Amino acid sequence: RGYPREYYSSSVLGFVVIAAVSKYVKLPFIPVRLKAQRRTSFFFIVALLWAFIASLLLFGAGQYFNLDLWKVYENRSSSAAVLPDFFGYISPWVAKALCPLALILSVQLRSVRLVVLIVLINTLIFGLTNHKMTLFTPAIVIVAYVLVNRRITGLQIAKSYCAMAIILIGAHGAGAYWAV
Repeated sequence: RGYPREYYSSSVLGFVVIAAVSKYVKLPFIPVRLKAQRRTSFFFIVALLWAFIASLLLFGAGQYFNLDLWKVYENRSSSAAVLPDFFGYISPWVAKALCPLALILSVQLRSVRLVVLIVLINTLIFGLTNHKMTLFTPAIVIVAYVLVNRRITGLQIAKSYCAMAIILIGAHGAGAYWAV
């Protein structure tokens, strides 16, 4: 996006600091062990996601529906222009919190149908908002879930994310459009 190199290096440095701090600072963990609680939470989140999709359609974002990765920047501003300003605050929470949480719960419930449902919901949200993150979230969440369940240390995960960031920055520097 034309940011100076300091932007990328400060982003990577910020991640390394967060990874290092998270290794030494223990946060309380509240597990959801009962399958009924997971199922209830999952269906509540899915209801919120459908309400979000319905509101996008209600405000007219459906006219800019796009599944072509090469045209996201052409349609993103048009679809955002028809939405009220508060969607700028809601959309990141939906894409970065609710969708991954629903996917994790569907994996924990061991239901392929629910995983496919969440992937379809992410695809719909991508088509309506033209934000690529919602399209790639399922793959990132599933890989992270598998890594966490293999008892890999936080430092190994941090190294993996740093390597991924370096690869993406290098690809973007080489002109790869998909790395934007």
